[in-house]
Amino acid sequence: MKATVNPNLCTGCGLCEIMCPEVFRMNGGREAFAFAHSETVDEEADNFCVDARDCCNPNAIRIVE
Repeated sequence: MKATVNPNLCTGCGLCEIMCPEVFRMNGGREAFAFAHSETVDEEADNFCVDARDCCNPNAIRIVE
């Protein structure tokens, strides 16, 4: 599974990083947005990654299996 974040949709709330820090990080810039820092999602983080996607209000997170 691979996760991506669309920076044009991301509001920078940081919820995905809190829910799944193994995959998501905030860029820390002035106009903060999340990004997937891991190329692929480990099996251990699968459920957390899906939960983060499901909780993302602007639907900025995309998961490809």
